[in-house]
Amino acid sequence: MRLELPFPPTANTMFPSNKSGRRFLSARGKAYRDEVYRRVLEGQGIFKPFTGPVSALVELYPPDKRKRDIDNSFKALFDSLTYSSVWMDDDQVKELHARMLPKVKGGKCIVVISRMD
Repeated sequence: MRLELPFPPTANTMFPSNKSGRRFLSARGKAYRDEVYRRVLEGQGIFKPFTGPVSALVELYPPDKRKRDIDNSFKALFDSLTYSSVWMDDDQVKELHARMLPKVKGGKCIVVISRMD
């Protein structure tokens, strides 16, 4: 499965803390999650979720030249893919390859998911 998705927000942006320290899904987080869901349906149509171990290749094209830690993108991305029923749970990702590539206008994320035998 190959998906072209928006550049993911950081985990702190997607799941900020309230005054009592509890984390919640922000409006920006909901918007990202819903956009991933829309693009999964648009790109894949009706499909069966992955049920076993998977390998994921993630190519991140940031929207600007700000300094970013590559690992800050996975929480929002993987939770959104789980919400979109691409897989049953992101604990199925047993192999991960990721690259931070040059910026592109608006940013984007390419994800390629494969079954592992």
